[in-house]
Amino acid sequence: MTPNQEQEPVPSRLLSGVASPRLALVLIGLIVLLGVVGAVLPQEGRVSAGDLRLWQELHPRAAVLEHVGAYRVFHSWPFIAVVVLLAVNTLTCTLRHLLTAQRDAMGPHARWRRAGFMVLHVSLVGVMAGAFLSAGLRKDGSVVLTEGQSFTDEEGSYARFAVGPLRRRVHTGIVATLKQVDVDPSGAHYPAQVRSSLEFSGGPKGGGAGVANVNRPFEYGGLAFTQDETGFSPRIIVTRVSGRPVLDAFVALQTFRDKTGTTYRDFVALPPSSLRAMVTFYPSYRLEGEDIRKTGEIPTEPLVVIELENAEGDIVARGHVRDGEKRTMGSYSFGLAGYRRWSSFRVTNDPGYPVVCGSFWVGLIGIMLRYSSDVWEWLVRESRES
Repeated sequence: MTPNQEQEPVPSRLLSGVASPRLALVLIGLIVLLGVVGAVLPQEGRVSAGDLRLWQELHPRAAVLEHVGAYRVFHSWPFIAVVVLLAVNTLTCTLRHLLTAQRDAMGPHARWRRAGFMVLHVSLVGVMAGAFLSAGLRKDGSVVLTEGQSFTDEEGSYARFAVGPLRRRVHTGIVATLKQVDVDPSGAHYPAQVRSSLEFSGGPKGGGAGVANVNRPFEYGGLAFTQDETGFSPRIIVTRVSGRPVLDAFVALQTFRDKTGTTYRDFVALPPSSLRAMVTFYPSYRLEGEDIRKTGEIPTEPLVVIELENAEGDIVARGHVRDGEKRTMGSYSFGLAGYRRWSSFRVTNDPGYPVVCGSFWVGLIGIMLRYSSDVWEWLVRESRES
């Protein structure tokens, strides 16, 4: 300890320690480390509960990570604690700087610089306050709806779900029904040309309707519905040759995109056997010998290709069915009875988001104040030299 530090009062030394730039660097490093953990490990709200359990079963040694919130990093107590400490560090640094500024004599330019410094640091505190609210109170889920289907905001209704540890009332009981999905496949950015019309019941308003887009969510009852993916749900009818029904439902096929185009397909289990059927949907197509080629995204002549696989993954039968037709493959009969579209939505309630956005704007004002005098001096110098 230096002589100056020995003479410094204890509260002042404590203030210096809390406002230490080294502490800020350590806390920022911890946030980066937690971010890496959140990017590497599967996270609640990003993957389904089933996929998360499967990953944990495949990595039994990582089971201890569950107790420290490693699978919900951005909603965990360690992340919240680091954000709070960093906010205290920044706020203390700002207050200390303010006290120093009041003691020192300042010219007009120095006052602008210090004002910008203060506003910028206040905005940083606001950003961390918003991060605290998001980490502790944010609700983040994902749902998949086929046209005509409804979703109720309650336990077990989400495909993926995560919630902050400080949130008390988790669900609202709001019911959302997907009425229609409009897709413009001619756009340059196909996934962005999707509009899903939703109808709501329950909640504080009693009911309503709205449209969710990719970049423009629709908010109802505190929940923001943002359009995510879309695809096709053909109505697949499967019966045993004996006439026993196996399946009659709209199956939401997964959407896969690559350089060659978009593919709509998924597996359908065929109990009580060990067989499963790979279903691939073609909105429009043409036949090239034995091959089927998709010709567009607008359904003009829909068709599904059925591939039966055994437990070893070998294809034992293959065929296609047009809309309104049936086809017998092995001991099963497959039929296609129309189609609908499905959409997946991100359903969120984030009280910290507006705080973070507002703080960023305040930060921009702080930067302008901080460097306005420097810009003015540069302009004056340039005008004199010219």
